[in-house]
Amino acid sequence: MNYSKFQVDEDKDVHQTVAKDNQINTPKRFKALLDWICSVGLCIVVVLIIQNFIILPTVVIGDSMKSTLSDSERFFANRFIYYFKDPKAGDIITFHGDESQDYVKRVIAVGGQTVEIIDDELYVNSVLVEESYIELLRQRAIDEGRKKFMNNFGPYVVPDDEIFVMGDNRNNSYDSRDFGSITKDKIIGKAELVFWPLKDIRMP
Repeated sequence: MNYSKFQVDEDKDVHQTVAKDNQINTPKRFKALLDWICSVGLCIVVVLIIQNFIILPTVVIGDSMKSTLSDSERFFANRFIYYFKDPKAGDIITFHGDESQDYVKRVIAVGGQTVEIIDDELYVNSVLVEESYIELLRQRAIDEGRKKFMNNFGPYVVPDDEIFVMGDNRNNSYDSRDFGSITKDKIIGKAELVFWPLKDIRMP
């Protein structure tokens, strides 16, 4: 009886089948791994493109923009918008400062305009600027018995192609009153949407 021979032949067939399955599965596994790597790589590229050219998550550090933006809040900065139009008064922007530090401030005036602060009032080209966004802090200063919410300044003529910026918390802000106007190439983007904390999602 050739039972042993039959058993050996059967084992060979099983091993050959397993080997063939492994040969088939190996390319499939490699392709799946390659697809995964490509997907992850594409996601990374998309994120880098978005952060460098479209939107940039930004963290507020300090109280210079209080109460419009508070310390540790996070917002999306639109990096794309100023490719098509110039910054204008009222825009909240983030920009590169000195010593590799970035700042968040409000645009007050642009090239060719004259900025002056007289008796707690802001003037641009000798016209009084209504600033509803600082009224809460201004009133608080009055309630606390402080004589001035912001010190007198100027007149200061903004050079062409530059912008003058200030923090909304006027007496607690390091801004263009200290370091002068900034060139447009220092602008990172415009604050568009506060996204953190989630309970305070809003347009600044």
